[in-house]
Amino acid sequence: MQSAHTRDTNEKLANLDNTTKETVQRIDKVNNKITDLREQRMRDPDTLGDKAFKLAFPALIGMVAGKAFQSVWNLVTNKVHPSPNDDEADRKQGLLMSVLFAAASAAFSTVVTTYSDKLTQSIVGRLQRKRK
Repeated sequence: MQSAHTRDTNEKLANLDNTTKETVQRIDKVNNKITDLREQRMRDPDTLGDKAFKLAFPALIGMVAGKAFQSVWNLVTNKVHPSPNDDEADRKQGLLMSVLFAAASAAFSTVVTTYSDKLTQSIVGRLQRKRK
């Protein structure tokens, strides 16, 4: 017959073995996740420069296009309403013109962004082919 002390020690060792197994399983799980992430990064053909270019170029093109659109809009609206005598009529149409400007600007920005993204991807793809 086992003494109470021996039983307690055996239970503690069994619990320790279970805790150790769980800890090793958790460490293995983390290790596998790290390995998967490393493999994903190694398979990714984009370098840091490619990623920076993909981020910066469309943003820069979008800013320039937005400013160009705003300048053209201002030129057109100044030609349509050049005199300050019709300011009251302009104020009444202000909301409509603001909505029209927002819609036209959003449509223009969408088109520019779509094509600049495609251009950027094309340029990066060409650079990656040259690297290989």
